[in-house]
Amino acid sequence: MTDTAKTPPDDPARRQADEALGQAIDWLMAEQAAATASERAQIQAARVQWLADDPLRGKAWRKAERVWRLSGEALPLIQPGVSVPMAETPPVVVAFPSPSVRKTPWRRRVGGLAAAACLALVVISGGWMPWGAEYRTGTGTMQQITLADGSQISLAAGSALDTALSADRRGVILREGQAFFQVAPDRQRPFVVSAGAMTITVTGTAFDVQREETETVVAVASGAVEVRIEGGETLSLKPGDRVRLTATGRAVQRDRVTAQELGLWRDGRLVVSNQPVVQVIETLRHHFHGLIVLQDADGKGQMLAGRAVTGVFDLRDPRTALETIARLHGGSVRQITPYVLVVSAADGKN
Repeated sequence: MTDTAKTPPDDPARRQADEALGQAIDWLMAEQAAATASERAQIQAARVQWLADDPLRGKAWRKAERVWRLSGEALPLIQPGVSVPMAETPPVVVAFPSPSVRKTPWRRRVGGLAAAACLALVVISGGWMPWGAEYRTGTGTMQQITLADGSQISLAAGSALDTALSADRRGVILREGQAFFQVAPDRQRPFVVSAGAMTITVTGTAFDVQREETETVVAVASGAVEVRIEGGETLSLKPGDRVRLTATGRAVQRDRVTAQELGLWRDGRLVVSNQPVVQVIETLRHHFHGLIVLQDADGKGQMLAGRAVTGVFDLRDPRTALETIARLHGGSVRQITPYVLVVSAADGKN
């Protein structure tokens, strides 16, 4: 007879531990399934970041590592100089899925990539979805949020934000991703959005904010917006204005955008104008249930990454979008499994 009172099926701590363990095992499978040393190195780098983001994952990793080694498929799992938080309890041996599900080494590796690829998709470019966020969306999903003051927020796929409404201020922290804000007018309570080094203040307007690893972008559909840059200037934006703050060098770039373009992502379309390939891929990864690896001909990801892209792409079909982008620059997209796509530049076309 089981004691469900001690460990209820929906216990959050138990569920988190189980999820972390499953993710750790999938990371091992993803590394083993890598086609080249370069791909394995990229997956390992993403996995190290995953480990660093939560001590619970270190415990899960050690359990998964022991099971992996007991199964006879040991790998050099920890890179030199990388430390994993020490477990508070001794490692526990857990069981792999039944042999009927895991018939061959190939089947084992591809099956495990399903969860691992979704996980790696978030961290491959250096970020991890903030689990403590008040609102967050998964891959390929969007959420509509109505705040207590009547303001509306459209939260894009792979995004996370927190809200804080008080008697004299309405605040939002965009932790990652993209959101479109339709702010209810209230001159007594400014609406303030924090996104990295940018602070956006309005009293009633519609605007879009995108926060990614490489840049933060603010664009105004209607009304007026004040953008304060940390340690820098304060900008006043009007309808059609867009400002970019790049992560490298914190350079500010201003241009114009139509109101129609701002709303297209909410209809499943991505509009880009003269943007680097790496930034477009960063957006598409939020819509692909798997891992996207940018691999240039020299193996360093620096040749295709900086090429400019202009076009309209279907966010519901990220693979076709990637193939179109790669083809424009003489590259290609290779599917390793249904969950891993490698975007490559062709030799001699750099």
